Amino acid sequence: MEHFTALITLYCRNNQLTELDLSANTTLENLTCDNNQLTALDLSANSALRVLQCEDNQLGGLDLSANMALKILHCENNQLTTLYISSSKLCVLNCENNQLTSLDISDCPDLVDAYLNGERTENAGCVSYILNYKKMYVDTTVTIIAS
Repeated sequence: MEHFTALITLYCRNNQLTELDLSANTTLENLTCDNNQLTALDLSANSALRVLQCEDNQLGGLDLSANMALKILHCENNQLTTLYISSSKLCVLNCENNQLTSLDISDCPDLVDAYLNGERTENAGCVSYILNYKKMYVDTTVTIIAS
């Protein structure tokens, strides 16, 4: 993708991609790369990213701390053990069916919809989440809608 440096939207879903290098695509705002075989996704150079749909891959971790414009994140059905988000503009988050045991979303005051069920943890079916600087314990069978 290094030859398409002005790319704003990229749809590359339903392929068998095992890697995706977007480091040269600094203007990228919308990325849909779901239903691939990605195990890692480095989006640190994509500070303009607003929408990320990377569900149904094999991602083990996702660091979106450099993506301050991010508004919508779908990363469900991966193998995430870590997820770092610090976008104050994030309003939709779906990270269902991963292996997260904690998730800090205290830097996301605009979060309206959060789908967090199906997480695995050792402590009696509860996952710890921080929302608006308050701690919540969410049963793994519950879908959360936070406002």
